[in-house]
Amino acid sequence: MVLIPRRCVQRRAKERFILGPPWRKVEPRTIPPVRIEGLSDLVFGLALSIGALTLIARAPTDTAQVGTEILAFLASFLILINLWLTYSEIAAYQRVETRAELWLNITMLMGVALEPYLFNLLVSPTVSGAAFLDTASQYYALDIGAVLLVQAAMSALNFRKGLVPEPGRKHSGELAGGLGISGAIFLVSAIPLFGTVTLFSVPLRFLLWGSIFARRLAQRAHPRSSVPIPRPPGPVP
Repeated sequence: MVLIPRRCVQRRAKERFILGPPWRKVEPRTIPPVRIEGLSDLVFGLALSIGALTLIARAPTDTAQVGTEILAFLASFLILINLWLTYSEIAAYQRVETRAELWLNITMLMGVALEPYLFNLLVSPTVSGAAFLDTASQYYALDIGAVLLVQAAMSALNFRKGLVPEPGRKHSGELAGGLGISGAIFLVSAIPLFGTVTLFSVPLRFLLWGSIFARRLAQRAHPRSSVPIPRPPGPVP
């Protein structure tokens, strides 16, 4: 009778819990999905915290500025929360992290980490000038557009690889298409024309952004838009 150390048994059980059954194909030298999801949640959390820290560091000079600062923080908060909810919905279907999905995650996190800085440039009271605001909004449009396109690619990969269960398969395809269209609109809005044309004294670029995120939040609030998310696989007996 051969005795196996208890530590080896625990390590094998942990590997089977993370990677799944031994007959599942796993790409060598890949990072477990739980590590990527943990890093992603950390980056999203830091991006949300930066907005609050910016309010603390920037003392208002009058009561009107207090309301403006709060509205700006809420706008950035809702944008990041919307991106995080979309990412969580996509990550729930991922079982094995391929190299392509790994670099898609890294690219998305770069855009998320850059969002608080670019948004702060848009609402900073110390910055003035239409030219500067137009340039900063162009960079912001490119950043958010890239994040949305990356999320669309991640959702499309899940759909193509058959990782989405049947109750949510149709929703996954619609999510990939919607994210792709939204990302394209953001990229197109970076064209200087959308910063000069105004509607109700608001640049058309900002109106396009607001309509995209308002529509997405409204879809999440609708009860029919909810799709059951599968639970992660438990330990293999």
